[in-house]
Order: sequence, then C-alpha cells, then structure tokens
Amino acid sequence: MAAIERKIQIVEHHSRSILSIFNFQLIIAVFLYLPNPQILAFFVLKAQNHLKYRRKKRPFFDILIFLTICLQNDIFIIKSNVKRIIEIHGRNWKNCYLCKMDRNTRYIARLIFQNRIYSCDGAAFETFFTQVMQRHNPNFRQVKPQGQYGDRKNDGFDNTTGTYYQVYAPEDVKLKEKETIEKLVKDFNGLYSYWQTITPIRFFFYVVNDKYKGAYPSLYNELQNIRNHYTEITVNPFLSKDLEDIFLSLDETTISDIIVIPSSESIDVEYGVMKDVVDYLLNVKTNPQQEIIPINPDFGNKILFNKLSENVAVYLKSHRKNEYAITDFFELNSDFAKNELRNVFNGLYNEALSIVPDSEDKNDKVFFYIYGKSYSKHSVAIDAAIFTLMAYYFEYCDIFEAPL
Repeated sequence: MAAIERKIQIVEHHSRSILSIFNFQLIIAVFLYLPNPQILAFFVLKAQNHLKYRRKKRPFFDILIFLTICLQNDIFIIKSNVKRIIEIHGRNWKNCYLCKMDRNTRYIARLIFQNRIYSCDGAAFETFFTQVMQRHNPNFRQVKPQGQYGDRKNDGFDNTTGTYYQVYAPEDVKLKEKETIEKLVKDFNGLYSYWQTITPIRFFFYVVNDKYKGAYPSLYNELQNIRNHYTEITVNPFLSKDLEDIFLSLDETTISDIIVIPSSESIDVEYGVMKDVVDYLLNVKTNPQQEIIPINPDFGNKILFNKLSENVAVYLKSHRKNEYAITDFFELNSDFAKNELRNVFNGLYNEALSIVPDSEDKNDKVFFYIYGKSYSKHSVAIDAAIFTLMAYYFEYCDIFEAPL
C-alpha cells in the first residue's frame, strides 16, 4: 500500500501535466491492464478534483487513460511529455492526439508570442529564438561564445542536417538596412571559413526579427548572391512569421514551457499578492497622458468600441467581479498608489500603441502587451491581481479608448 500511496503523491504533483490522449489503441490498453477498480477510482477522483480546481474541462477517458498508464509506469509519471511517451511506447504514439490546444487558447498563445517578438531585441530575441528552436528540434545546438573567438558566427545549428542559423535583431530593422546586409555578408563568410570543415553547411538561415514588418529587397538580393556563389548550400531568410509557425506547431505542454498562458477564470485576489503587483507596477517607467474619466463608464460598450475579441474580453469580464479587492486595497492605502497606477497603466497602453503595428487584432495584442509588462513573473495568483487591476482601469478609461 505504501507504493500505491507514493504513486498517488506523484500523480498529484504532476497532474498539471496531464496529457490529452484520446486514442482507441490506448482505450484497449486500459482494459487489458485495468488495475484494481478501487485504486483506479481513487486516482480518477484525485484527478477530477484537481481539474475542477483548475477549471479545465477534459473528457473522462483522458483521465482514465492517463492514470492507468501512470499506474503501470512510474517513469512516465516523472517524465510526462510527448518525447518521453514516444521513448516508452514507440514511434506509433506520434499519431495519438497529444496536448492539442483548443482554438481560443492557441489564439491567446499567438498574441503573447507576437508581443514577445515586438519587445525583444538583440540578445533577448536570440535567447527567445533558441528556446523555441531547442524545443522544436532536439538536435538544435546553441554555440557558447568562447572568449575572443566568440561563437564563430554560429548562433545555432543542427549538425545532423548541416543546418545553420545566424540571428540579427535590431530595434527597428527598417532603419538598419545597411547594417543588416553588412552583418549577413560578414557573418556568413566567418561561418563558412570555420564551420565548413567541421560540419559542412547544407542549409543556411539568416534569422531577422523583422517584427512582422518584412525585409528589404536588398536582403533577398544578397541572399541570392550567396546562393549563386555557394551552389551546394540552400540559403533562405528566417523572419518572425517563420518562428511563429514553428512555435504554434509545438504541443500545448511545450508551448507552456516557453510562455505563460494565463487562465481567463477569476479567483479571489489575495491582498499580499495585490500589494506585490502594485509595488512592482509603481516602479515601471512610462509616459502617461492626461485623460478625462467618464462619470458613468459603460463597460460592455467599451469592449465593443475597442473591438476586443471575446477571447480577450473574457479576461476583463471575469475579473471585473473582483472590484471589491481593488476597493479594499485602495481604502488601506493612500491615493498616491491609485493615481500612480493609473499613470502606469495609461503609459503602458500608449507604449503598446506605438510598438504594436496596425492589424485587425491590434487591440488584443495591446491588451496582452500590458499584461506582459505588468509583472516580471506570472502565476495564477499574480495573474488574478493583474487582470483585476486591468479591468478596473479599463472601466475608468485609463487604458483603451472611451466610446464616443
């Protein structure tokens, strides 16, 4: 029984990683290896309680299959991810329905990803690029700079395929046309002279964080010159949209390792967490603009006026009911915090407007830009405080536009 209790503890600890698996082969496996019904019922109850707390809706068979496999294999419990499933159960598991992200969650993940693209420059973008590529391709290798030699013009490669990447992420690529071309020529020559004799270059990608603005024709022209001179190498640009395609091809568990996808469900806000978030926000440097606050703001009408999608509006609607927490907090603190927070949120809003390019979903991206800048780390409790504050200042028109 001690071993059973240990397995229960492991499942409870790792239940956040429950995989969405719905495959007839696995259902058959469940009945072939069905454990003691009382033990299974206990596991299912534990999982259902956990999922209820997280407010996740998953089919009963998902829980049943996952927990049955857990009972048969402790290693799987500890290493519960797609790669480990394949290692344990064979390549045919790739055909299973693994960690599929629903449409709404994928939309939110895409907004958060794009905001990372807009806000990342230089080394920050290279780090983000590496995070995505390492999870996409287990053979991707990051090259650690070595003293005066640096990384030998290699920002990452796959030695099994001879694929190399060079990364360039200026603050605004449209203002750096000359530098973009010069870096391409210099870095490729340095890459070829050192790495060609170690692992021959078969594919070369010049990674540019264009922030969805596109690249100059001169870049494509220079890439063609390289193709003409090195006919044995396939040469291509690699822009923000290409990294997004790879990112969105990852399973939900892997995506959650790279970015935090906040829950839209509201929970009670803790005073201590609210204070931590407020203290953090008060140190954020912004340039707010003076706004006229309406006497009777219309919350729903403002959502429609700003063309926020329902996927985003649900964060405001669900956390608006926590207004009591804001009221209680401000009653225990001076007006300074309330007024300064108003300036911070307004400043973040205007900052987002200048960074996020025009598009049909611009205001959705602006919303998550503000969210991302509101705290350095995220958790369920912190996100609840952030979204509650955003709902409060949204209602009083400090962020987003007031209806005419």
